[in-house]
Amino acid sequence: MDQAGESNDRGAAAPNPDALAAVLADLRARAAADPFSNPILLFALNLTRRIDRGEITLEGLETLVQDLTVEAFADRAVSLRRYLGETDPAANEHAIKAIIGGLAPRASAGLASAAAFDQFRRRVERSSFGVVFTAHPTFSISLELARALAELAVGADRDGTPLDAAGRAARLAIARRTAHRPPADLTLAVEHQWSVEALHHAHTALDLVNRAALRIARQRWPDRWTTLTPRMVTLATWVGYDQDGRTDITWMRSFALRLADKRAALESHLHTIAGLSGAAEGDFAAALEPIATMLIEALTTVNGQAELLAAAEHDGAETAAFGRAMAAGRSAALAVTKPLEALVDAASARAPDDLRRETLLAMRASLRTHGLGLAHVHVRLNSSQLHNAVRRLVRLDTEPNDPANRRSYFNSINDLLDRVQPAKISFATLIDEQASAKRLIMTVAQMVKFVDAATPIRFLIAETETGFTLLTALYYARLFGVADQIEMSPLFETEEAFERGERVIDEALKSPHYRDYLKRQGRIAVQFGFSDSGRFIGQMAATFRIERLRLRLAQLLERHDLAGLEIILFNTHGESIGRGGHPLTLGDRLRYAAPPASRAEFERRGIRVKEEVSFQGGDGYLRFFTPAAAIASMRRILEFSLVDDPEAINDPIYAAPDYAAEFFATIQQEFTSLVEDPDYTALLGLFRGNLLFRTGSRPVRKRPRAGRGQSRWAIRRNCARFPTTRSCSSSDFSPTRSTASAGRRPKTPRCSPRCASDRRASGAHWNWSARRSTPPTSTCCAPIPTRSIPASG
Repeated sequence: MDQAGESNDRGAAAPNPDALAAVLADLRARAAADPFSNPILLFALNLTRRIDRGEITLEGLETLVQDLTVEAFADRAVSLRRYLGETDPAANEHAIKAIIGGLAPRASAGLASAAAFDQFRRRVERSSFGVVFTAHPTFSISLELARALAELAVGADRDGTPLDAAGRAARLAIARRTAHRPPADLTLAVEHQWSVEALHHAHTALDLVNRAALRIARQRWPDRWTTLTPRMVTLATWVGYDQDGRTDITWMRSFALRLADKRAALESHLHTIAGLSGAAEGDFAAALEPIATMLIEALTTVNGQAELLAAAEHDGAETAAFGRAMAAGRSAALAVTKPLEALVDAASARAPDDLRRETLLAMRASLRTHGLGLAHVHVRLNSSQLHNAVRRLVRLDTEPNDPANRRSYFNSINDLLDRVQPAKISFATLIDEQASAKRLIMTVAQMVKFVDAATPIRFLIAETETGFTLLTALYYARLFGVADQIEMSPLFETEEAFERGERVIDEALKSPHYRDYLKRQGRIAVQFGFSDSGRFIGQMAATFRIERLRLRLAQLLERHDLAGLEIILFNTHGESIGRGGHPLTLGDRLRYAAPPASRAEFERRGIRVKEEVSFQGGDGYLRFFTPAAAIASMRRILEFSLVDDPEAINDPIYAAPDYAAEFFATIQQEFTSLVEDPDYTALLGLFRGNLLFRTGSRPVRKRPRAGRGQSRWAIRRNCARFPTTRSCSSSDFSPTRSTASAGRRPKTPRCSPRCASDRRASGAHWNWSARRSTPPTSTCCAPIPTRSIPASG
């Protein structure tokens, strides 16, 4: 029998879903009168008896499951379409032009032409929003299914061809025949492949945005428009660079992915030039030729470097050859974009028409915004890894925020900053370095030196609880000569961090080195986490706490006379409710994470704000998995970041601040009681271990944490917290006071004074106000009760 015939026979034996639904509804109605009955178990019993009697076949039941799966898949596509809003590219392009056109002053505004152009330039050449692709574990379906889902949602394939009935049927057929589970081999390489595909479509949408700005400028200022470089939105990624809690991402792996991102960008630019060269003649053709030659040479060089690095990953003895190739090929591989930009400008001047000139100017905008890569790079590690690296230099025997030694540690790190001199490093020193924090910053330095010298790299520091941490990061950035290329960003995501986050930055600002660093950068970056905060105090309460912290940061910058700085507020928001996601639309989600009234407060104080939001894993990438989806997402982003919102001056939360504080404090109390319920812990453990697939490449190691009689599981964040983990680097152990002063590591790692701080960071606090228990003992890992939430919020 052929496959089609087999499918038809199986379909004929499938049970009627409406009849089964009626049976389940009847059993649920009976359960209302019988508290000891379980309608699901009764339904399962009913189903097995019908199978035994031959009324339902297993093949028919399988067909029913497939039918329901396809129906749910189609419903998910409808939900994604509703989330994106309008998905027609032409309609969205028109809306984007209207948004950007609203930024251009009219003659009626009383501005001279030059002044009006300068005002428009300031608006479109300043990045007001950042899209960040992260590798959070939401890769729940295969790449083939994800593509089909995105195409169904927007009603067009990835080439822009609308889907007819046959096209929709073909995508649903994929949903029927393909297992709905994560990729079989879910590795970091797979996640990176997904992110590159999303980034390519995001660049397509961003190119459309930049072209719209150039066209508006050409229409209104035909003599000046070619000097414009739009960069309203930036793209970034930390896929392959996030080392917080991971020991499987080596410096070689991160470097290999950085070269892969560079190669993809070079290929994209070469494709653009090839498209122009096909119909080019005369002077224009001659001007395009050196651009193509430079790109081909750079691409060839980068490919060779990547091959040598792959060999070095398998055999460390080959690292020397890789290092020599990076040094020798620095110029050919284009570590800086200025030579390429100069050729692009020269070709633009010789373009025979404005359309081709516009193409080159859009390419120049991409080079100036993202440098020699598909996206900006975000690296991340944990604050304790920085502390371990500097421990002996400042005689850090306790936690940096220990009241008895806090000022001494602060003065010691400042003394180091007074004396620091740049150190020469090489790939050989990278191999020899054992401290993870130093190794990461050295990797960044080598990326800056040999891959892209102009584009800044964000350095995210998880669990930042003291200004000492920021000064330590600055010390190593200066030691390795990259202080001007690194944007240091503390991550706040615990209850304690939300309470005192601005004091961490305030403490760092007492150092003249940190103040000078910020002034040279012209900006300060802060990251807000929604995963740990949601786990401990609930997403609704966390969002409110983050909003309060944002407002205090505005006051802090004004108080320190730093209102001239730009502040980058990065929300690691997610698509799921568990990570703070919003169920309605992308626009609602953006406004929920960064309320208009909160952004208006910065504007009122004269502080420029750039909002950044993460799109997490497979679920997040769906918003950019076709050009149409990416353009729809970009429209929502521009509406959020560039269009005035009436809620900026009419937000009910701000109209009744006392009621709002009590409301969210009540939510936090309720959520805390839920988390401490042992049945809740058991339920989560049941789902995690028995009903959920592994949806990410990040290794998860868990350890029970006790508090007030309950046993909860917390994600092992880093090697330093649990140094007995075999995969931890020995340099990440936290030596006790005696071994640190003696310059030796203990044979058996012991619990360090950092343990108490780690418990505070994860939400386990002593209830000083209620005084219901005896004070905590001096035993490092003794249980500590969880603090009750103050009514004031």
